[in-house]
Amino acid sequence: MTGYAFVKFTRDQLTKVVPLSFIQDFDKESKVSTTRQYWVFWSNDDNMTPEDFLKENDTIPKISNEAAAAETTDAGYYRATIIVVTG
Repeated sequence: MTGYAFVKFTRDQLTKVVPLSFIQDFDKESKVSTTRQYWVFWSNDDNMTPEDFLKENDTIPKISNEAAAAETTDAGYYRATIIVVTG
């Protein structure tokens, strides 16, 4: 899937441009909700992709506890809202 999304992570209000492939189960053809929470892959290594992570791990964790998520630097899926989609 090509294209990008500008997202805001719930855990720390960080905004970031991510490939659409970083958004779990994202359907580009569906209407995007700017209020819905999506699972978006994040890593403190900007070169890490979900595919890279899966080469070394069995699954990608979902970090759902927002208090813990704000304090961790672990790669995984975090809750985020989509601000805009391009491409």
